[in-house]
Amino acid sequence: MEKVRLNKFIAENAEVSRRRADELIEKKKVTVNNKVVEKMPCFVDPENDIVKLNGDVISIDKDRKIYIALNKPLGYVTTLKDKYAKKIISDLYDYKIKKRIYPVGRLDANTTGLLLLTNDGQWSNGIMHPKHEIYKEYIAKLDKAPNKNDLNKLRTGVYLDGVKTAPSIVKVLNVYDESSLVSISICEGRNHQVRNMFKVLGYKVLMLKRVKIGNLELGPLKVGEFRKLSREEVESFR
Repeated sequence: MEKVRLNKFIAENAEVSRRRADELIEKKKVTVNNKVVEKMPCFVDPENDIVKLNGDVISIDKDRKIYIALNKPLGYVTTLKDKYAKKIISDLYDYKIKKRIYPVGRLDANTTGLLLLTNDGQWSNGIMHPKHEIYKEYIAKLDKAPNKNDLNKLRTGVYLDGVKTAPSIVKVLNVYDESSLVSISICEGRNHQVRNMFKVLGYKVLMLKRVKIGNLELGPLKVGEFRKLSREEVESFR
């Protein structure tokens, strides 16, 4: 198995911060294969090395849940394996996260922005189920400015394949000569829903980016990068 930094191993399996792990190592509270760690950085093989903290073995938490937020770039397919796709989202994190994690919902290849991934199926299902009414906010660039009548239709629901959508939250952010920027929040997850909602009203979506899920915002996370969610962020969806 690939070796990892000792402080990272301790932080992930002893439920302490990375800084606290460094402090414990400095205080000579940590041994690797019964030898006190004297120098840093130190790397360990999680499957073959025996790491102890205060004399107690630190076991690998194989059932540890992982929750990450990813800023999906344009052109990436929301799948873990696809022999026909040149770019898949797992290419963006596989080099760091060895556990198998799954996307919470989907973003099509032409949509960018906030995507959650986890190995916690119950947590994922709770976010995706419509009964919980967790809104997802998107920024859409349209080929023209929407009129008040169409905005009201979006707010009350439009029909897609004969089924009315749930009410959405819509706000015009900016109007340009040949386009407009609109914020739209929906609590459903139908296929290409936002694009199709605008399409039935006669608008073409030129760009679509998801910026928020529930109370979790994309924020300054750079395109193509990911970060682990804090405990508070995870619990906000329960």
